[in-house]
Amino acid sequence: MARRNLWQRLHADQTGAVLVCLFSAAGALLSVFLTIAKFRSEYRCDAWLLTACSFWDWFDCNRVLDSYWATPFYRLPISVYATAYYFVLAGLAWAALSSPRRLLPVVRPLILWMAWAGLGVVAFLAFYAYVIVESACSYCVVIYGITLAIFLSASLMNPQGHRAGLLALFTPARSRGSVMLLVTLAFLALVSAQMVQYLRNANQVEFDRCMSEGGLPESDVGYRGQQPEAQISVFMDLACEFCRREYDVWRDFVVANPGRYRLAVYHYARAGECVPPDFPWQSAKAEKNFSCDAAQAIECVEREIPGAGMRMVDALFELQGQDAPLFDYTRLGEAARKVGLTDVPTDDGLDHPFFECLRNHETAAFVQEHAIFAMDQGLRSTPVTYLTFFRKDGSSVPRMIHIKGAKQYGSIERTLAAARAAAEGRAQPPRKE
Repeated sequence: MARRNLWQRLHADQTGAVLVCLFSAAGALLSVFLTIAKFRSEYRCDAWLLTACSFWDWFDCNRVLDSYWATPFYRLPISVYATAYYFVLAGLAWAALSSPRRLLPVVRPLILWMAWAGLGVVAFLAFYAYVIVESACSYCVVIYGITLAIFLSASLMNPQGHRAGLLALFTPARSRGSVMLLVTLAFLALVSAQMVQYLRNANQVEFDRCMSEGGLPESDVGYRGQQPEAQISVFMDLACEFCRREYDVWRDFVVANPGRYRLAVYHYARAGECVPPDFPWQSAKAEKNFSCDAAQAIECVEREIPGAGMRMVDALFELQGQDAPLFDYTRLGEAARKVGLTDVPTDDGLDHPFFECLRNHETAAFVQEHAIFAMDQGLRSTPVTYLTFFRKDGSSVPRMIHIKGAKQYGSIERTLAAARAAAEGRAQPPRKE
């Protein structure tokens, strides 16, 4: 009877180890894919791998993988750490299968601890994606499922219960210290190897896939340089926190280099009258927060006080984090008064040029021109930044560079130099971080 119970327990342990090995291998492969997809989106302006499985407004891999926790440390996507994690787990499970009587008691507590750690990480990331980013990535959802499956498989390896399994790590066992050291070194080595390759490829980024032909529609809001070297045109939604991050980077850079660059604001509020009737990528978040009204409010302020449009952009971005809708008429009126339209009434029903402008279909039609251009370019999400370069005679280089998503730029000067070289068809200057 005792031998039979031992055999059943060993069989359950091995079944759990097989499942951990298989699920970890699947997790490692998907993590490698996500690393490649993130790199192509971040540095090659090729977001097809991320947009292929984006559907509805709640499943947008571009938005999720452009958020802070998608690239938390050292400019590396979190999938790099996930790849190392899954490979180490697969290695431990394989070791348990190769020598179950000798190695299974050693690695079983490690697998359980790692399963708990993985479950905690994906629970936090899922909360961050759904609550903070207000979106989800279909690939990430699969990762969540794989990690949960690993946790359940690790539970199968510990029929005595999780408490006993976790405490077993602190009981004396031959070779456990060596295995823990080996696991730590293997994880660090895998992360380091991926980091070297990822950053090396990032430093050799090409802009060939980021080019667009033709000109941009008219924009009235921005900073105008006298003889600018380049124009930075940001397509954004005032309710989008990533748009604010991208806008802040370029605004601060242009302000720090007066006269050398031009910054232009383009509206891409994917809702309401700001998009054409056949627009395919409506945004529920933009609709909920009245982003179209915010875009029109910026234009109305600019018409009333030339040059105040940029201050209105800053004032409206400051509303992020408040209760929805962010941009109702009351808040728009308060922001307008803050930037200089002191006579704007608190009652939006009163006649005032600001509110009349907001209700004017011509204002929405002007903003809609920006959305039509973005739709023709196939821009599904925000932000998108276009770089237009000028020759010494003032003429513009025909090809533009577009950058999708909010980026973590190293040196903006070097980024612009490389982008200009690509737009002009020259060899790009070497980049050094």
